Parts: sequence; structure tokens; C-alpha cells
Amino acid sequence: MHQFENKLLNDALTQAQGNFSQAARQLQMNRTTLHYRLKQLSR
Repeated sequence: MHQFENKLLNDALTQAQGNFSQAARQLQMNRTTLHYRLKQLSR
């Protein structure tokens, strides 16, 4: 499950060319939530 979420978040970031706000909007979540989830998954 973590691999799926990690890929989903990273793919959105890649598609948004590293723009966290745009990636978060695409995923329908807050920018801070996106940062938090990526931080949690990198552990």
C-alpha cells in the first residue's frame, strides 16, 4: 500500500514539474498534507 501511495504522490509531483501546490490540487489535498505524506513515506 505504501508503494502505491508513494508512486501516486511522486507521479503527481513529476507531472506538476515539482510544484507542490499544483500536485496537491491535482490530488485534491492540501499542500501541507502532501508534504506530510511524502515525509512519512520517506521514513
